[in-house]
Amino acid sequence: MSFDNMYQTPRMSSMGPGPQAPQGQGCGSPIPPTMQYQYPLMTSSPANGSQLSDMDINRIAVAVKNIMHGEIHQLVQDKMAPLVDCVQRLSDENKRLQRKVDELEMYSRRSCVRVFGVPEENKDTDTVVMTIAKKLDVPLEKSDLVVSHRVGKSDPSKPRPIIARISNYNARHSLIKGSKNLSKVDGMQGWSVNQELTKARSKVAYEARQLVKAKIAKSTFIWDGKIFVVDHNECKHLLVCLDDLLHLKLSTQRKESLKVLIHDIRSAQTAADEKAVVQKKCSSIRECIRDKDGYLYRGKNVSKLLYIHLLGYPIHFGLVECLQLIGSARNFSDKRVGYLAAMLILDETQDVHLLLICSIMYDLCNGTQYTQGLALCTMASINSAIWFQYLSTEVSKMIKSSDVYIKKKAILCACRIIRKDVPDIDTMEMFIPATQSLLDERNHGVLLTAVCLIDEMCEKSPDTLHHFRKVVPQLVRILKNLIMAGYSPEHDVAGISDPFLQVKILKLLRVLGKNNTDSSQIMNDILAQVAMNTDTSQNVGRAVLYETVRTILGIKSEAGLRVLAVNILGRFLINNDNDIRRAVELSFTLINANNVRGMMKELLSFLENCDPEFKADCCSNIVQAAESYAPDRRWHIDTIMKVLIIAGSSVREDVVSILIQLIAETNQLHNYMVQQLFKRIEDDVSQQPLVQVASWCIGEYGEKLVSGTCEEDEPVQVSEDEVVDVLEKVLSMNYCEEVTKEYAMNALMKLSSRFRTSIG
Repeated sequence: MSFDNMYQTPRMSSMGPGPQAPQGQGCGSPIPPTMQYQYPLMTSSPANGSQLSDMDINRIAVAVKNIMHGEIHQLVQDKMAPLVDCVQRLSDENKRLQRKVDELEMYSRRSCVRVFGVPEENKDTDTVVMTIAKKLDVPLEKSDLVVSHRVGKSDPSKPRPIIARISNYNARHSLIKGSKNLSKVDGMQGWSVNQELTKARSKVAYEARQLVKAKIAKSTFIWDGKIFVVDHNECKHLLVCLDDLLHLKLSTQRKESLKVLIHDIRSAQTAADEKAVVQKKCSSIRECIRDKDGYLYRGKNVSKLLYIHLLGYPIHFGLVECLQLIGSARNFSDKRVGYLAAMLILDETQDVHLLLICSIMYDLCNGTQYTQGLALCTMASINSAIWFQYLSTEVSKMIKSSDVYIKKKAILCACRIIRKDVPDIDTMEMFIPATQSLLDERNHGVLLTAVCLIDEMCEKSPDTLHHFRKVVPQLVRILKNLIMAGYSPEHDVAGISDPFLQVKILKLLRVLGKNNTDSSQIMNDILAQVAMNTDTSQNVGRAVLYETVRTILGIKSEAGLRVLAVNILGRFLINNDNDIRRAVELSFTLINANNVRGMMKELLSFLENCDPEFKADCCSNIVQAAESYAPDRRWHIDTIMKVLIIAGSSVREDVVSILIQLIAETNQLHNYMVQQLFKRIEDDVSQQPLVQVASWCIGEYGEKLVSGTCEEDEPVQVSEDEVVDVLEKVLSMNYCEEVTKEYAMNALMKLSSRFRTSIG
């Protein structure tokens, strides 16, 4: 009977009321608070109901079933625990007795050998054994051979083996050792002499040979009834039972280095072979993890899992192993592997990363400087908001550390905390006091990280930005010292003193000086010095100069300084070096309605001589800038047409439709445009977008081209035949695109109704 049926309350009979519950104990009586706490499902019964509903009955049945199930389960476990222990003891005793029986049986067989492959025609087995001994030059006397006979059932397909008891120990081992030479004796090919083994040891010997075939072991041999396996390090291992074999297999797999794993995976010829090798290695790692001694090889296993993870295979079964390695590492090498695994495998979306909080807290408080550095790097890499809530205080303390190595990493970790913007901690108030004195440091690494931290804080909070404006003179002094400093081999890069620190300081000055006249005024002199004294013959100098230009144009700098910045950009534009892409991008951001003509002239000149990799982006930006700041339609059309002439093959497809729409909407320029476009494609049809626009324009306004009327330029005298010839040339060119030919065909169809010349 199930629990559901066992605890169902019987329903009221239709013949009359059932037995009544005693007063105070019925269903309508209030349930004591203690019972309400223990059995919450029973508290939903009606206060004054005369009988239980089906829902209440089911709830009571479920509650009682759960209570009984838990109690019964606990009772069974309590009763079973001694039985399980007893079974385990009996199992261990059984294995011990089996091993003892095997040893006794092997003792009786140690003087026996088995001869395989001897045909059944040889009836006298004693003569066979003596003949083999004679052929192998083994001094075996007739008296040494106690007895010999064949064993097993007769089988026509193969001869039965011969078992022989030999009392002479030396002769017996010489016979076994020399049996490998039987293949060289005439008439004895296929014969062999082996040690007689028990059934259990025969199975172990077979499995040992399988290890050699699988290249897990180098070789195997049997001596005096004992089975030995030689590994690849020339170490011998004695195998008595299958448990010894399993331990040897696990031990060999554990000792396998990462180098061997990489070699085996890279040796795979196909993707399927690689997958099979990875699955085999993962299976070995799982077995090692489950083994009671697996913790000894945890570091090696995690390093293998990391390599497998980098190949794109799942290693979810090893996540906890990675975490345990961090907390239980016996040396720094293992701890480093554990932290590396955490950084590569975990992220804040995985709940398992929360298990690391205690380990990281312990390493931050009690570890060496390198262990603390690993913990800080892991915090910044995983970027967990929950971690930051618990560990931010420790990070702020470590910023004040006297150890430069720890201080740099703590500052960068603080940058990640501020960038994360954890809601439950006031990051600004926590880190501002620790940041105050960082700019007084002499170490450039600390200065660089401190500038990054202040930059992050200023970007996040206007109040913090206002607070740090008072350090502008200090930043200016640091930058001036970098410029005026002599040669320092520790910081010099291509003749520039620590360009990385210079770039970061310039960026921070731009943030602090934006929309602030006082701060900008303090920066003007140092920015002018950097702009005029920086060597631009190397990429390092150009990077510093580029950041200087951005800072000058981003603050309220003097007019002369802004002119200097624009001139520097002009020098960048005429430079053929590919590393000026950022200067070109900055040039487009500087375009406005007042300087569009001058800037566009420089950009078109740059477009004409720049490398092909720049043309597409430059064309797109020129078209966009012309559309935004064009002073009039004529200039707008001329600019886009120049882009098509210079780099028509690099423009977007929509530029053609943009120019066509502009021409169609500007009636007063129809004559001018049709003549200009005709002159451009008369001798050169290589720029496909330009040919498409010209074909459309000729198809629409071809009669104006033939009439030779143009208000602003000298009219072009063109006949109808010349117009048709140009369009037919477009159709005949093999390199012309399909779309271009469609434009030309459409133009000819339009002109056929307006020209007197026959088209076809």
